[in-house]
Amino acid sequence: MTNKVSTDELLKRVEERKKFLELIIDCIPKLVLEHGERVSYVEKPYHIEAEHVLKGLDGFSFYTQGSFTMYGGENLKVWHHPGSTKSEGVAPVLNIDWWKGVEDCKVHAFNPGSEWQKRLKAIAADKDTALRKAAQAAAEQASNDKRVAQEAARVAAEQHARRLLEANLPKEAERLRVA
Repeated sequence: MTNKVSTDELLKRVEERKKFLELIIDCIPKLVLEHGERVSYVEKPYHIEAEHVLKGLDGFSFYTQGSFTMYGGENLKVWHHPGSTKSEGVAPVLNIDWWKGVEDCKVHAFNPGSEWQKRLKAIAADKDTALRKAAQAAAEQASNDKRVAQEAARVAAEQHARRLLEANLPKEAERLRVA
């Protein structure tokens, strides 16, 4: 048996991929520019290079790199890390370069899984909800981080007080004639 795909099936897959990439190229870089963090910005004689990141948006992180000229030149990397706000150690599910749009793009990485694609389409369709959820998750994480830091400080203070008490215990016992 062969894995040969019919021309009609291949055409269908190519059109579906183009449609998906068009949606992503039209939406996600704008989202990253508007709500992400600028990593670098360099003005050169004939163009501007800029990099932006947006982390932890509904289980996704994004990186964009653009060379803003009349010729274009963009790169987008997308990481999917459900249940986490961090992308460290996770391979990108999408890595794409383009100049004008999907018609001249080059896909460097495309994870064939459908779950991330569905979720990314949902973000593209309803950015406001995704941003609201991300802000809520970030606030919850900050609150949790604060609680953890407070607990660590409390434990450290108790341990310090205990060490001081133990260091002075023989003198205290002698002073009070306990030992």
